[in-house]
Amino acid sequence: MNKTFETNVIKTGIDGLDKTLQGGIPEGHVVLLTGKAGVGKTVLAMQWLFEGWKRLDHPGIYISVTEPFTKAIKNISTMDFFEKDSVESGDIRFTDLRSMTELMDFGSMDEELDKEDIEELVNRIERLVDKTGARRMVIDSITAIGYMIDDTELFRYFIFRLGTVLSGKDCTVFLTSESRNGSTPFNVEDFISDGIIKLHYTHGEQAVIRKIEIGKMRGIEFRTGNAFFDISDKGITIYPKIPVERIYAKTDYDNRITTGIKELDDMLEGGYPKAHIILITGNTGTGKSTLGMEFLVAGLKNGENCIFVNLEEPLPQVKKTAISHGWDFQKWEDEGKLHFISPKLIDTYPDKFVYKILDVVEETGAERLVLDSVSSLPSAGLSEDKLREILLQLNSALKARGVTAVMTHLASGLFSHSPEKLFGSTQASDLRLSSLCDGILLLRYVERESQIGKAMNILKMRGSGHDKSIRELNINDKGVNLGEILEGV
Repeated sequence: MNKTFETNVIKTGIDGLDKTLQGGIPEGHVVLLTGKAGVGKTVLAMQWLFEGWKRLDHPGIYISVTEPFTKAIKNISTMDFFEKDSVESGDIRFTDLRSMTELMDFGSMDEELDKEDIEELVNRIERLVDKTGARRMVIDSITAIGYMIDDTELFRYFIFRLGTVLSGKDCTVFLTSESRNGSTPFNVEDFISDGIIKLHYTHGEQAVIRKIEIGKMRGIEFRTGNAFFDISDKGITIYPKIPVERIYAKTDYDNRITTGIKELDDMLEGGYPKAHIILITGNTGTGKSTLGMEFLVAGLKNGENCIFVNLEEPLPQVKKTAISHGWDFQKWEDEGKLHFISPKLIDTYPDKFVYKILDVVEETGAERLVLDSVSSLPSAGLSEDKLREILLQLNSALKARGVTAVMTHLASGLFSHSPEKLFGSTQASDLRLSSLCDGILLLRYVERESQIGKAMNILKMRGSGHDKSIRELNINDKGVNLGEILEGV
């Protein structure tokens, strides 16, 4: 829209949307919400209205075009963001186009609007804004008004006049619009609006997968590309991309975190460096999860808050396994020291997965985290590149928060029975994760004197010296211990 204004960016009050917009929406903008029916346009617009009142004390107006405003209130009243007091006080004013046009001098809602009608409608909206002091307005939907006008140039004129009038009153407008194959019905709404927010959905295996994209927003920079979002009784929750934090917490190599295994601490010159990301990789049954549990138990005994991200076994089985080693995970959970995260992997949102972990880190001040296992993430339908992107985001965020993390990974081809094949396929990860980690512990089976045993060695520990020998790995009812150095196996 051709207008001159100082850019005064106002938060929407929807946290994920503000992050995507990198602050909010310039005051007085006309913003188009587009998407097919059922995608969540009305919910997003209503939430924006109520959050503006709750967080910024902004009065708002909702104009329903296709249904009585009483029905709109009833439909939204079950949402957590709905505030009855704001409606009863008139701070959030609900009305509908029929109520407004009944006061105007034209016959019925079925008649087409001419330029004189448009001027009168804009004037009535302006007077309503003056009366209420509204800073936010929703017209739901602009598509229905377009069909009433039935003239492209008049429709363009209406949006232009509305935006011009309201921008001078510091009132921001959300216009909802149906979209067909990615475009709006009249092909003028996109060009005349200051901003476009596009909502999409597709059907996954068991759930609807929803995405939001900022198509344009004049006057500000914003994050491009799709972000996932959910709709629940809390309203819309958006999971914007988490930028990789280039400035990490400086690693203090003198500050070591015990692994919980004395022999391994000795091999590491005291333990893992704080805020390192450690990958424990190996074949099935080699003890990866048990090493991760030992790491958590050491922290719990030291009074630290810990997180177990469980992607493998059912949670009761995890706790049962812990009990078999004498670790009462249930007790620590009841005390609020151990926190479990067990996300569903089918139709999961990758960014939602990362946010869930970071939210718990922030809430609990956790210092240790175990993710068991990275190998389960591809079952969520993630490509290899997408998985690497998510882990890069998670790893950088954890390091910036000073969290030391252990991630387990299932690798094959690590069984060996001869010296020249001891390492077998020693690629630490078929997902190319080694570059994302600070340290790698390699577990495998070995054959010695006609018996199958387990072995471990430290393949990598960034910025730190470590013992490079291959050690016998033993697991019993007390947990893990490392035995003799294996030579010539």
